[in-house]
Amino acid sequence: MKIVIVDDEPDILSVLRDAFADQEIFLFSSADLALEYIKKNLPDIIISDVRMPGKINGLGLLQEVKNRWPGLPFIVISGYRSANGIPDIMGLGADALFYKPFHFSELVEAATRLTSGKK
Repeated sequence: MKIVIVDDEPDILSVLRDAFADQEIFLFSSADLALEYIKKNLPDIIISDVRMPGKINGLGLLQEVKNRWPGLPFIVISGYRSANGIPDIMGLGADALFYKPFHFSELVEAATRLTSGKK
């Protein structure tokens, strides 16, 4: 499974890299960099934080990905639970949502389920 993981927190990137150690992983600290990569190298799934610095944030990445590649699985991870913090992420096309802190085994299971049938 080819996975793009986007988060501006190095510790989260490190833990997710370890959680998906048996997969092909591409780590990005900004949605801008991730989008440029994705345009040229379509992954099997994207896992992204919501709030990050840069020209676009995780929600912008989600919207761009779902506009261009509607069938590409996208998991959102967020530290914000309040209605004021983030809009309806599932309504924007996210395939799954995990609030930090989360169980990494559940995230791996969700990614596996969402990519089943893909090479």
